[in-house]
Amino acid sequence: MSEPLARPPSPARRLLLDRKFHLYLANFGVGKGIAFAGPIVLGVTLGPRLYSAVEFGLAFASVAAMIAMAGLPQAVMQIVLMRQGRKIDDLLLTSTAAVAFAALLAALIFWRLGVDAKYLIAAAVLALCAAQQSGVAYARAHALPNLNVWIDHAPTIVVVLVAGGLALGGAGDDVARGGAILAAIAAAVFCGACVAAWRRRAPDLGARWIEAVSIGLPLVASSLVGVWIIASGRVAMGTLLADADVYAYAFTFRVASILLLIHAVVATGFAARLYKMPTRRFDAIAVGLVAAIGALTLLFILAAPQTLALHWAGGDKADLLDARPAVALVPAQIFFWIGGAIAESRIARARAAWFATKAGLCVALCALFTALVWRGSGHIDFQTLTGILLAQQIAHCGAIHLALLRRRVPLRRTAAVTFGVGAIVAGAGLAMAVG
Repeated sequence: MSEPLARPPSPARRLLLDRKFHLYLANFGVGKGIAFAGPIVLGVTLGPRLYSAVEFGLAFASVAAMIAMAGLPQAVMQIVLMRQGRKIDDLLLTSTAAVAFAALLAALIFWRLGVDAKYLIAAAVLALCAAQQSGVAYARAHALPNLNVWIDHAPTIVVVLVAGGLALGGAGDDVARGGAILAAIAAAVFCGACVAAWRRRAPDLGARWIEAVSIGLPLVASSLVGVWIIASGRVAMGTLLADADVYAYAFTFRVASILLLIHAVVATGFAARLYKMPTRRFDAIAVGLVAAIGALTLLFILAAPQTLALHWAGGDKADLLDARPAVALVPAQIFFWIGGAIAESRIARARAAWFATKAGLCVALCALFTALVWRGSGHIDFQTLTGILLAQQIAHCGAIHLALLRRRVPLRRTAAVTFGVGAIVAGAGLAMAVG
């Protein structure tokens, strides 16, 4: 009698024995670790002026790069996978070079005019963000996960390394020197992109660019609204208020972003399964996730670990947070960000992206108009602006749920828990802010 055939290893066991998977986890851990922990460490070690300039530059450039690239990176996946044979290398490289050139020109003008060096940093980081968007698009379309992990956070990693080097050299608050170094790196990005684009050039560049942009612009519209709502806090603080206000907001935002890790683990590990789930089953799972994150957010507001970390590190930077109790509203903003992101994962399946985009744009414009009106009246301050940003995030979360309701696939229990728990979280933040 023949011996029974050995059972093939389970998918989980094959994954655990896969060396490529181990390499990916290592790259993911190191890359994500630097991108997440690096800015927090910088907040502890850098002076408020340089740290606020770095955070302003990263926030501004992430939005500006999406606009400047005109949706080209978003179109790459469809072009590579659905229209095989189309050349995209030279498109990405040429667009990167063009944006980098514009960024360098802006940086030069800012320097000559003596504009605040944080705008020079923002211009330089714009070139890095353009290269990052192109690199991520190429890596994802060609299934290069290890490269994708590093490129995805390249601007943040570069800024962390530059600012960390300045801190070690005793220049932890030298904004001008930081801007000059980042501008030099941006110049290297421009030169590299030009050389590579020339070597990989192909015919009909203009026609292929128009085709790609026509595909990518509709795709980038929705993403741009979401990115702006997240980045608008640091941009608004840097534009309307002082460096100390940017520091207090950005550092608290970075530390509170640890709340995102729970959602990131679930969303990344079970994305396909969650996408396929019926609405009722997804609703039941999302309720537990939102409730857990809400409890952790409440704990974060009460414990204020960002202030404890600065008091532990010594110096006078903790005083900046103590003088601005409204930083307690920042974790509440992140709670509604996560709550919206959980519901937003159903938007594509419900084909409600266009309404959600229009509603999100209206929310962003209303928040911007409100902030400008307060600024014009001369009554804008940290507490007021932080409250406007929280209201913007709550309204955006509501717009996402409204989009699902219009498509008759509402997450009723998730919405109830999100806004019920959110009221407690926001109430705790307001009590800390005014107390």
